[in-house]
Amino acid sequence: MAIWLPGHHAPHWWGGAAGGPPGGVVNGVSVRVDQQRAEDGSVRVRLLDEDGEPVEVVSAFLRFLAARDCSPNTLVSYAYDLRHL
Repeated sequence: MAIWLPGHHAPHWWGGAAGGPPGGVVNGVSVRVDQQRAEDGSVRVRLLDEDGEPVEVVSAFLRFLAARDCSPNTLVSYAYDLRHL
């Protein structure tokens, strides 16, 4: 497993594209961040796989952060960072 950190050179398997892989495609798997706002104002953030199903280990971590009253912006930031793992 390779990890890309913003501000560092992209790994060779990304074709050297600055800023990481286009469209959230990592190691041949397409993932995306899903954000939904409930009527009560709460935000649900999930990482979805190429079939539109949540990546459960990431979703559980994001729920943990939400339960600790982390900012919705923090949840979104973590989700975008975790899609590169």
